[in-house]
Amino acid sequence: MTTINTILENVCAGGGHFRITFTVDGILTRTAHVTRSDIQEQVTNDDLDNFARVYLKLYSKGKTALQIRNGLQAGFEVTI
Repeated sequence: MTTINTILENVCAGGGHFRITFTVDGILTRTAHVTRSDIQEQVTNDDLDNFARVYLKLYSKGKTALQIRNGLQAGFEVTI
């Protein structure tokens, strides 16, 4: 199972720019610099395509091909 930690590191004085750190399983860390408008925009089809690829990679971590197939066939839901 994958754990993702999300931490707001910094906000500019005007409140429109954020620095956010994501850590996956305590190992892989990525810092993103985003604006308020970046995260309030509508989700596009390209966004969903990119998210699906990463989401499935995180889901598949540590699983065999059979476990991945069976899990996807059974379906699952994640609430954010």
